[in-house]
Amino acid sequence: LEQGSRFLGFHLSENANTGVIQDVKPEDDVLNRYQTLEWKGFLSAALLIYQYNNGGIHRVSLNNEGGFHSEDGSIGSRAHVYENLTKCAMTSFLFLTGYGHTSYFYYHPANNHDSYRMSRVLVIIFRVNCSAVFLSLVIGKAEYMACLMITYCFLIIWLTMRLKRSINYDKYRFRCKLFGLAACIFIVWDCDISNFFSYNVVQNSFRPIWEWYCLSHLHHWAAFCGMIFAINLPIASYQLRKLESLHILTNIMAKGLIFMTLGAVVMVWTAGPLQMSRSAYNISHPYFGIIPVLAFTYLRNICGAMREHHVGIFSSLGKYSLEIYLLHHHAFTDSGCILFIPGYPRCNFALVSMLLLFAARVLHRRSIILRHMLLPENEERKCIQHASSIVVGLAILYTLARALSLANMVSVGTISTITIVCGILIFQTVVDMTWAEYR
Repeated sequence: LEQGSRFLGFHLSENANTGVIQDVKPEDDVLNRYQTLEWKGFLSAALLIYQYNNGGIHRVSLNNEGGFHSEDGSIGSRAHVYENLTKCAMTSFLFLTGYGHTSYFYYHPANNHDSYRMSRVLVIIFRVNCSAVFLSLVIGKAEYMACLMITYCFLIIWLTMRLKRSINYDKYRFRCKLFGLAACIFIVWDCDISNFFSYNVVQNSFRPIWEWYCLSHLHHWAAFCGMIFAINLPIASYQLRKLESLHILTNIMAKGLIFMTLGAVVMVWTAGPLQMSRSAYNISHPYFGIIPVLAFTYLRNICGAMREHHVGIFSSLGKYSLEIYLLHHHAFTDSGCILFIPGYPRCNFALVSMLLLFAARVLHRRSIILRHMLLPENEERKCIQHASSIVVGLAILYTLARALSLANMVSVGTISTITIVCGILIFQTVVDMTWAEYR
């Protein structure tokens, strides 16, 4: 905290010696680890409730004029306000992604090459995409665009922080680097890039890439805002603790003025952009969707008691937010929730939610175990070798599956035989690669 504050022009150590401004533990500071988990857990619970009420995540695409349209081709259709709120939830996740990874790189105790190791990059990519890749291969199509967005945001943050990392603590040159990143984001997403390409050719030939570009357009400033907030965290923490060290009336009036200002902005956003149709809201969301995120962050940390406490059930749920997102696609379909108890929809929802949470916990634990076995973060060379082997193995299996499909040899017997043989080979390979010291 002191190092970051000195970079920003503050000298907390001088004030700390006077006893006026109290020190703070990391777990009780602004937007601490428990708060981020609580936030993710709350969003995961809201996602399940939204899906239970037959809410749908609609994909969007750009037309040749650069505007957004829904899948059914309607232009001015009135979107439900909850559908627009789901986009704010995605913005929140990406904001927390930018905040969390930037905090790790910027405030890492070592502050050297160790925090930018390629092994850490591979570990994060494996953690985010491992379950999504295998689920996509099983069902035969990709439905987890959020994982791709999180991976993209992480890589952008890693590259930005690693490039000329020696200037990360230079007051002005680091700001110039961040300004350069903002300029790149503006050029790619805010300039009408669709004019540089033939829309029909791109849409027909590279539709998955085009769909990802449209989705990323909705949230292209979210991770960058998380980066800025993480870098300026000492200022936010210092400002709140400075106000709390003043007279109670001054403290209440100052915080109340900030709260009313943010509340007025949120009310304008609620009455304006949030009520727009789907196509209009998709255009405005990249610039106004961050407003409720910042307002919630301030309200959640407005006083010491709020910062020092958290809702335990949401924090626990937040640990499995990625797995909940992946599995909810299969627990909730377009026709509603999977039916186990006919005639009792709420009981059925409770049972499905319990099974989903249990499966999410199991999937989380298995992915963590595989990550530690296959990608040892403290052994750079072995981690890269194992990652290369995983990519090659997936490519071989995918090629084999495509060959069987083209040869019309897909049957229960063929799939069972290949699964058993490949499973034995993969198991033995993993054992040989990870447990060689026990042989």
